Amino acid sequence: MKVLDLRWILVAIRRAMIVKGRARRAETWWYMLPLSLLAIGMITINALTFGDVAIDDSWYYTELAILGIAAIPGISAAIRRLHDLGRSGWWYLLIAVPVVGFMLAPAEDDTISDTEAFAAILILCGAATLQYWFLQRGTIGENRFGPDPLMVD
Repeated sequence: MKVLDLRWILVAIRRAMIVKGRARRAETWWYMLPLSLLAIGMITINALTFGDVAIDDSWYYTELAILGIAAIPGISAAIRRLHDLGRSGWWYLLIAVPVVGFMLAPAEDDTISDTEAFAAILILCGAATLQYWFLQRGTIGENRFGPDPLMVD
């Protein structure tokens, strides 16, 4: 077994703007792994270097931009992965809507508001649901989103 299969990362990047069709588990997971490690690394560096980073800090916005751009191939791979399972890509909103709600929730002070707590619970539930689905074998043979990627590639 390879430590890191770069081929699938490159496939996800090459198909970054394509949401039609289907994606294998490997394409989705091999792209999400380094993206998750990048996000964890940035959070760790922030915590160790800056402590509690102010929201108006330029480094914070730079990190958000880097992660946002890096997430684009992952989002399209996730949508195509849902297609491979015979589900609409709109199911990705299970996680996208609560994340946006969490980001837009007004921060009154250092405590977590009820809105933020509710959004965090929705994010965790949506992420767990998507993760469970993404671990499943895709539809065998052709489905309404296209041919089986295991038979095509």
